[in-house]
Amino acid sequence: MTPLWAILVSLAAVLFIAASGSRPNLREGWTLLAAAAKFVLVLTLIPSAMAGERVGVTLFELAPGLPFTLVADPLG
Repeated sequence: MTPLWAILVSLAAVLFIAASGSRPNLREGWTLLAAAAKFVLVLTLIPSAMAGERVGVTLFELAPGLPFTLVADPLG
């Protein structure tokens, strides 16, 4: 689920940044908060990657036998 959360953090940040309007300091604050959250989420994937594991989540199937999957692997 962590790869999905890493994407959702950015999507949520877009909403807050857009709602900040003409307040540049607030917009930058949301940007930095989203970046920090994404950094922490990616850090939690490092132990699995170092162990050679693949962490992922299948969101849906594009066609039978063809899943849409988000995967964090050692190479990535």
